[in-house]
Amino acid sequence: MKILKITAVLIAGLLAVSAHAQSGKWDETPAGLPYYQYQGPLPYDAEESDPAFLLGNYRLSLKTHLSGIYEIMSGERIWARFNADLERPDYGKNRAVAVIDKQEVDLVGINGITSSPVRYSVETGIGFTRYDYWLDNGIKCSRMISVMPSDEINKGNPCFLVSVSFTNSGKGTKTISYIEAFSPSFVPIGEQMMAADDRDVKYPVVTEVAFRFLKASFASSPQHFMRFTTPEARSRREVAPQSVFLHADNAFLSINEGELKAVMDDFRLRPRATRTMHVVIGLADEDYKEQAERMVAAAENGKYGAFESMWKKNLPDFSSEKEKDVRREMYWNAHMLESSAVYDSYFKETFIPSGASVTYHEGAKLSNHDHLDAVLPLCYTNPELAKSSLRYVMKHMDHDGRIYEGNEGFGCIPYSSVLDAGLQAHLAATVAEYLRITGDYDFLEERVNIYPVADGDYLKVIEILERCFICNKDMISMLSTDSEKLDAAISVTASYPELLTQMRLSGKASDKFCDAIEKFMTTSQEICGSAEDSFDTSYASFEQQIDLLGASSSSASLKRDIYDYLLDEGIEDDMFDLSKRTLYRFIYGISTFDALDSRSMLRKCSKKQFDDALPGKWSVYSVHPYSWPLYCHFKMSE
Repeated sequence: MKILKITAVLIAGLLAVSAHAQSGKWDETPAGLPYYQYQGPLPYDAEESDPAFLLGNYRLSLKTHLSGIYEIMSGERIWARFNADLERPDYGKNRAVAVIDKQEVDLVGINGITSSPVRYSVETGIGFTRYDYWLDNGIKCSRMISVMPSDEINKGNPCFLVSVSFTNSGKGTKTISYIEAFSPSFVPIGEQMMAADDRDVKYPVVTEVAFRFLKASFASSPQHFMRFTTPEARSRREVAPQSVFLHADNAFLSINEGELKAVMDDFRLRPRATRTMHVVIGLADEDYKEQAERMVAAAENGKYGAFESMWKKNLPDFSSEKEKDVRREMYWNAHMLESSAVYDSYFKETFIPSGASVTYHEGAKLSNHDHLDAVLPLCYTNPELAKSSLRYVMKHMDHDGRIYEGNEGFGCIPYSSVLDAGLQAHLAATVAEYLRITGDYDFLEERVNIYPVADGDYLKVIEILERCFICNKDMISMLSTDSEKLDAAISVTASYPELLTQMRLSGKASDKFCDAIEKFMTTSQEICGSAEDSFDTSYASFEQQIDLLGASSSSASLKRDIYDYLLDEGIEDDMFDLSKRTLYRFIYGISTFDALDSRSMLRKCSKKQFDDALPGKWSVYSVHPYSWPLYCHFKMSE
C-alpha cells in the first residue's frame, strides 16, 4: 500500500533527538512527562561527534551536548553565543572536574569518562539534561542542568541551574573537591565562520567579582571603519552585548585565565551520605542577582529536572490520551515549542524561530513562514504566545502592506529581504485559525506598531489585515505566467475562506472588506477551475497542491483526487527534497477528509519509529517536527 511507503519516508523528519537504533530509549517520569536516555557511543560519529539537546524558556537558549559541554545562546538582540569555543563553531567552552582523594577526573569532554558507557550515562527531558558518573572508590556524581519555564510572554529567568550531587556508596569517608567553570566569549552566530580579524567588531571581556557572584561583560570595539549606532537603534552589528554571570553559595569563586569558576573544595563525605551544590549561570539582567537566588530557592530535589512541577503546570495536559507513544510525543512537542521560543527586544515580542542551521549556525531570524506555522498549535496550547508571535510577524509589515520574510542583526530588515505574496495569505489563514480556536475577536482591535517599530506607527490588527489583503491582491495581479497565476490562486483558495468566515463572525470587519475577500476568492477559484488539468505538476507545484489538499473550500472528492494524484506522481520519491513543513502539511491535508488514515500516519511517524527505521540519523532542531504534529493532533481531536 502506497501510504506505508510514504510513512517510511515521512518518519525521517520527525525527531530532533534520535540516534542509532540501540542508542537510546524513551520513557516517562513518575509525573507522566517524557525523557530520553542516550545509550550509544561517544564520540557519536565522524560528522557529528557530540550531538546536543535544546533547552530554553523565552529568555535563554541552551544546548547541552552529550559530553557535558553547553552552549549559552540568546536571540534577544542578535543571535550569539556567550561561551563560544573560538576553535570550533557551534560549540561551547566549559569544564567540570571532580577530585576524589586527590585523583582528578574530567567530567566534560568526548575523550574522558564520557567515552565509557559503563561509567557514564545521560538523560534529557522536559527542561533538563542529567549526566550520571560512576567514579572510583564508590562515588557516584550526578550533574544536572535545568531551565525554569517562563510564566509570562516576553519575560522569564535567563539563567540555568547546574545541580551537582556526590553520593558515597563505599565504606570509608572520602575527600572530594569539585570545579564548575565556563569561559565567557561573545561571538555573533552569523560571524562564527569568519576569521576573528575579519569581523567588524571585537568583544573584549571585562570581569568583576562580587559576593557570591562573578560577572563578565563584553565591550564593543570596532575593528573596521563603520557606523556605530546606539543600543536602541536597529543595526546589523551588535553594539551592546548582554553580560553573563556565575553564582554559587558555599563555594569559592574566582576568575582564572578567562574562566568564571566555582570551587567546592576538600569536603569530607561519609558512607551513604550525599552532598549537593548549586551553580547558577546565565545572562545578567538588571535583577540577575535576585533571579539567581530565586532559582536556587525554587529548585526541586528530583532526578528529572529541578523545575519538573513548574513545567508540568505550564504545559497542556495530555494525560487523557490513551496511547502512550502519542501522549509522550505531544508533551515533548509542546515542550520543544516553549523551549525554542525567543524574546526579541527590538520587536518586543516572543516568537518561535525556524531552528536548524538557519538559527543556530547562520544566526538568521528567518522565516516568517515558519514563525506562522508555529502559531497554529500555540492557538491551542498557549494563546498569549500565539498572539505575540502573530504580532512579531505583523511588525515586519511596511506602510504598503508588504511583509518581509525576516530580519538580521538587531531589528534590521535588509533591502534584499524576500517579499512573497504567499506570506500575506499565510498570515490571513493563521489569524483566522487563531480567531476560530480562541474566539478572541478583541485581538482585531489591538494596536500593533509596524516597521520600523521605533517610528511609533500603529495600526489595528484588522487594519493590518486589510492592508495585507490589498497588497496580496495587487501582487497577484502582476503575475504573468499561467503557472504563477495558478499557484497564487490556489494559495488564495486555501487561505482566505476561513478569514472571511471569521471576519463576518467578529462583527469588526466592514462589509466592504468582506465583499472584497469574497470577490477575490471567487476569481481565484475560477482560475483554479479553468486550468486544463489543475493537478498537473507543470501547472501547480507539490506545495500548492498540498495547500489545496488541506483547504476548507475543497470538496472531499476533490481532496481524494489530489491525494491519489500525489501518490501516483511519486511524491514519496521526493520527500527528502521537500521541506519538513511540506511533510506535515501533507498529513494535515489528509486529516481534513480522512482522520483515520491521518492519525495512523501520524502514529507511525513517531520518534520511536524514526529510531528504528533510520539508525544513525541525528536530526537538527527545526520547528516543523514539533509544531505540525501537535497541530495535527489537536485538529484530529476536534
